[in-house]
Amino acid sequence: MSPGSHPAVTVSVLCYRDLDTIGPCVASVLALEYPGDLDVRIREQGQDDEQLARIEEAIAAAPPNARPKVEVTRRETDGLAEGQNNAMREGRGD
Repeated sequence: MSPGSHPAVTVSVLCYRDLDTIGPCVASVLALEYPGDLDVRIREQGQDDEQLARIEEAIAAAPPNARPKVEVTRRETDGLAEGQNNAMREGRGD
């Protein structure tokens, strides 16, 4: 890494029945001002249509200059540790 450069970072967000908090959480991650590449992995683990809609609404409401690449994965419940491990394996951050 050259001086002054920033490593790519993967942010993993797992959600399971988090209707009250998932929208603000996603909005907060998308508002980050990190100078390097952000790779945001959101795993909706509850097969919950309303939760998925709130995630999609927060992504759509992000400012057009939001830098991160966002990938939403909808899966059966992996559990916390396995879900985080899967997200980090799939991520592109350093």
